Amino acid sequence: MSATQELGTEQTVSSAPLGLPPLGADLITPLASGSSRQLLEPVAETIAADRNDHFRVETVLFDRASDQSSPHLSWPQSVQIFQLWQVYIDNVNPMTNILHVQTMQRMVLQATSCNPEELPKPSRALLSSVFLAAIESLSDEACLNLMMLPKDECVQNLFSMTKECLVDAKFLEVATTEALQALVLYLIAARQHSTPQSLWMMIGVAVRLAHRLGIHREKSLQGMTVFAAEMNRRLWWQLHLLNRHYVNLCEDVDSSDPAHILIFDTKRPLNLNEADLHPDMTTMPPEREGVTDMVFCSIRYEIGSFVRNLSLTAESQSRIEAIQQMEARLEEKYARHCDGSIPLQRVSRCLVRTTGYRLALRHCHSTYGDKENMSASDKSQAFDTALLLLQTQHSSCASQILDRYRWHTKLFYCFEALFPVLHTLAFQELDESTASEAWQQVSLAYHYNPELLDWDHKSFYSNYCRSLNSLVLRAWTRRASTAESVPNFVQQIQLQQNRPTRQNTAEGVNTNVQPSTQLNQHPNNQLPPSHQMTLGNPEVDGQTWEYWLNIFDNEELLGI
Repeated sequence: MSATQELGTEQTVSSAPLGLPPLGADLITPLASGSSRQLLEPVAETIAADRNDHFRVETVLFDRASDQSSPHLSWPQSVQIFQLWQVYIDNVNPMTNILHVQTMQRMVLQATSCNPEELPKPSRALLSSVFLAAIESLSDEACLNLMMLPKDECVQNLFSMTKECLVDAKFLEVATTEALQALVLYLIAARQHSTPQSLWMMIGVAVRLAHRLGIHREKSLQGMTVFAAEMNRRLWWQLHLLNRHYVNLCEDVDSSDPAHILIFDTKRPLNLNEADLHPDMTTMPPEREGVTDMVFCSIRYEIGSFVRNLSLTAESQSRIEAIQQMEARLEEKYARHCDGSIPLQRVSRCLVRTTGYRLALRHCHSTYGDKENMSASDKSQAFDTALLLLQTQHSSCASQILDRYRWHTKLFYCFEALFPVLHTLAFQELDESTASEAWQQVSLAYHYNPELLDWDHKSFYSNYCRSLNSLVLRAWTRRASTAESVPNFVQQIQLQQNRPTRQNTAEGVNTNVQPSTQLNQHPNNQLPPSHQMTLGNPEVDGQTWEYWLNIFDNEELLGI
């Protein structure tokens, strides 16, 4: 039985678009590379292009580099297939769980013992996306050691190969689970190379394919085998979270528009081990509590389900109580069972803790909906919560055993925590130890996220990054007199804003350290006229908090 048969029947629908002209650029663009060197040893094969290919709608989405190109030119050698599959098992599968390892093993073995053109086209597309995701999860050094080529070359070639394999599989005409799995893995790998807008549009293609397969409806899943139904639940929920996150990252899209909200009744996948599932099973085993192969995704799906229902709760107190109950449930069900010395369990426990802080941070204002009048106690609570969140996040970032998951977790950094910390450093009095710890966490944030200094890199966060960088300079005017040196990230922000590194600062400005002292005549502290404001100015203070709340007062932006 083929993997496609195990996961559900394919659906064939004729697609007869009118003569659409091909586009010269892809919606999703991989990393640029000046090298035309092949990824791996080429396979001597040329596929005759269908003369009508350029009229098919998928060529608008996935344009071939050449009519005579072959999707197999970059196909890995047998030993590399095994190595990439093992990388996928170790680094990617625990974060996604949309493939059943034991079932896929047969496909991998087949791929190592035959020419790529002998594989079914959907299987070839799926394997190609597995290779792409595996390479994406590696560090530059690890990729070079494994593939003997720089990572950017490998990624670029595998992007092209996967796109061509998807086109060859006619994924828009013949809806199969394998093709959808391949497309979802492709989109997951494309996240850090694409704008939110283009990625969200492509996620829409995957959603429509899922709709054709019927995996958004529990009734449709009941017509499949027990095994296929559960694997499709995993696939749908992964796609649902991907769609929800990126619709909220598109600045020009109203994520609250009902047209952008996915309607489905597919049950959450059960928290089970790989060995609990088998293609021939006739009944589902009971769900396991605690740690399983699925634990990280199970936590994500439970949080996703909670957030989906939380949006229906209007009252602040009810939301806060619901958040506290959710935290307690996740702690009892998952986190307390996790062993911090085991990578998957450590990252899962970190997910539980950071999610609790992130939700709490969004509800620090005592009057829900009153964004213009945050009290001093609310702001103090926001600072404390944000500092705890940064400490927890950075503890995870510093853990080398979690490097294998960094490709995924780095995309969901808690950027929202930086504003309350920097705002407090800029406008409030803090004792020396608290101020030092806060600056240490800010420094780590810029260390782990150098894109904060390149705001054009992140579309959604571009304006927010500008505000953060201005707050950094504002806060530094209160810190410079007690600092031994200017941090590198502060110097870079000064240079970006065309600010001389040696200027005199205004006298009489309080530091953020108690007891209050005056700043020395230091070169790095003077703000431009647009930022010349009285510290603690209630109007400016309130407006900036309102700005932050307007951006992040949305549980849908949780990076899960």
